[in-house]
Amino acid sequence: MPKTGDCAHEAVNEDVVCDDGNACTYKETCFSGVCAAGAAKDCDDGNPCTADLCLPESGKCAHKAGAAKVACDDGNACTKDDACATGSCKGKTLDLKADCDDGNSCTSEGCLAAIGCTHDKPTIACDDGDFCTSGNVCTAGICKSGGLATCDDGDACTSSEACAGGVCKGGKAKVCDDGDACTADGCDKAKGCAATV
Repeated sequence: MPKTGDCAHEAVNEDVVCDDGNACTYKETCFSGVCAAGAAKDCDDGNPCTADLCLPESGKCAHKAGAAKVACDDGNACTKDDACATGSCKGKTLDLKADCDDGNSCTSEGCLAAIGCTHDKPTIACDDGDFCTSGNVCTAGICKSGGLATCDDGDACTSSEACAGGVCKGGKAKVCDDGDACTADGCDKAKGCAATV
């Protein structure tokens, strides 16, 4: 200033590009006589288990392990209870029996990371719970009954027993005739036909 000899500084060159000395900002411009901070550099690494920061001296991004046990998603559908640990998201592997079992003996449990539990439908022998069927086979995830099972009612005096409703029922009564008119033909439930004099 002419009268005092003191220096004066007026704000000029508004919006002119400048450098605020912080390597973690960019597009700084002059505003009211100072270099205003620009946009902050994006250092997000997409990992919820890290604390992201930028080093002002170099402008380099740094990623430190964040808080442990914070819930996260490890992107694997075959894990559960995912949580942050040492800077990464980790989960416990699913137990196929406890976590994926659908209670169907005609399916085989598995797991795929992209979709989670799977239930294959193999063609294997099975038990349909009916005492009177045999040759039961899993088909398309369902236990299909086979033919009627042969059975024995424990009575030596019957034959051609049939199974119905889960119970072995006596068939035809055995005809006990030894062809001897001098004997009385009879049948013992334990021994079968027996001729008596």
